[in-house]
Formats: sequence, structure tokens, C-alpha cells
Amino acid sequence: MQEFNDFKEDCDELLVKFVDTGSVRFDRFSKLFQDANFGLVYYGLTEDEAIVFTQIALNTVVQFTQPQFNFQVRIGGLYLLHALFTLQSCKPTIKIRVSIKQWKELLKLVKEIKSQNHHDADFIFYQLYAFRAYYITASEGFNELVEHDFLTSKIRIVDVDLQK
Repeated sequence: MQEFNDFKEDCDELLVKFVDTGSVRFDRFSKLFQDANFGLVYYGLTEDEAIVFTQIALNTVVQFTQPQFNFQVRIGGLYLLHALFTLQSCKPTIKIRVSIKQWKELLKLVKEIKSQNHHDADFIFYQLYAFRAYYITASEGFNELVEHDFLTSKIRIVDVDLQK
């Protein structure tokens, strides 16, 4: 699926430019996001395509928030997650699926963000939290059989079939 490889390359390019700014401020990221016309990422997709693309896009971008990347890339990944989540047209909204391990690493990132007083990044994380954007799942990927919604403490069985 070439379009998903292209999307990943676009994300890489955007985050490299963000790192080049030497900043972790949201306004710097936002300017780069707008200059790259990243807001058009969902343009022209059918409803079914938008669902699949959004799931894959969010799953791709959440990887950038993990510890194998430096602090600035992780912050950029958080900002990109926020942008993709808030711009999606899917109804109901596609959630950001994170494994328990990814969630723990994301919370460590938030702790570091707080300790360094990066209030804009802290706000972005908690805005996603307030939007109920996160789903904590038993494992990474899309075909999890057990899903835990940490906000309601409910566990349910799910089977996501992306091969319609």
C-alpha cells in the first residue's frame, strides 16, 4: 500500500523539519504543519477509505511518541496525533489505540513534559485525554481481541477487520 508508505515519509519529513527548528513549541509545529498542507491529508477519501486511513495513520504516528525517538520527535509525534485526531471526519471518531506498554511510555513522556514546563505539549496531551481519544489495548496493532477503555474502566471484545 504505497499511499501509507507515502504518508509515513510525509510524517518523517514533517518531524525532521520540526527537529530542525530546535523548539518543542506547538506554534512552531503548527506553522510547519500548515506550510506542508498536512491538513489536507483526509481530502478526497471516501467514508470507508477515511476510516481505514485514519486507523493506520494514528497507529503510525503513535509510534513517534515512543522512547526510541528523541524528546523533540516524541513531542512532534504528540502534536501530529492531536492534529490527525481533531481533523478526522470519521463518525464515530476513530480513537488512538495504544498498547499498555505504549501507554506507560506516553505517561513517562508526559511526566518529562511537565518537569520541563512545556505547557503547550502538556495541554495537547490532556486535550486528547479530555476528548477521550485514547483506547488502551492489550497489544499493538489493529486486530486486538481485548480492548480496555481506561476512562470508563470497561473491557470489551473487539475484532477489527480492515480487509472489507
